[in-house]
Amino acid sequence: SRRFEIHGLRVVDTRVDVRLPDRTMVFEDVDATAPRVRLAGPGLSDPDLQIARLTTTLVLTDDEGDTRIALRGDDAELRIIDNGVSFDIARATIEDTQLAELNGVWANDLPGYGVRATGRALDVRFADIRFLAPERIPENGTASFRFAVDPVDAERTAIALSDLDASSGDSRVTGAIHAVLRTGGFAVRS
Repeated sequence: SRRFEIHGLRVVDTRVDVRLPDRTMVFEDVDATAPRVRLAGPGLSDPDLQIARLTTTLVLTDDEGDTRIALRGDDAELRIIDNGVSFDIARATIEDTQLAELNGVWANDLPGYGVRATGRALDVRFADIRFLAPERIPENGTASFRFAVDPVDAERTAIALSDLDASSGDSRVTGAIHAVLRTGGFAVRS
């Protein structure tokens, strides 16, 4: 079997379009350092990438316009699989939200958002997640927690939070919560 590897790859100011059957995602201003990219080789079933650092802006377009989301990842292992990507990312930032120990898969054949993942969220600002339930999440405060995301069906995604430590003003909550997010709202499991 032939080997095809790239070592010391640097990508600067690049655009990547990901076209899926039901949506297109655009990654603008991609800046990445990849110590190793393996495309083929003995015993390698799927291409994989070792990424030291990646920054980009994800652009999602819908009828209401563009949504731009700043992304950063450090110390990542990605594997290109049928219909998706499996990932193991030491640290990531989505806008101002810091994540760690991200493991999972993003696959087009998974329902809903197409993501099944686990990880830790570090000092999430309530203002950044208030859109999930504006009547239930205070404007000010932070939370740290472990999470698991699992698609239920095309309209629902289960989210489990554990080791939760949240505070707002003089109030503090610890524990766990399980919720199912759906189009137009969410339901909390008891």
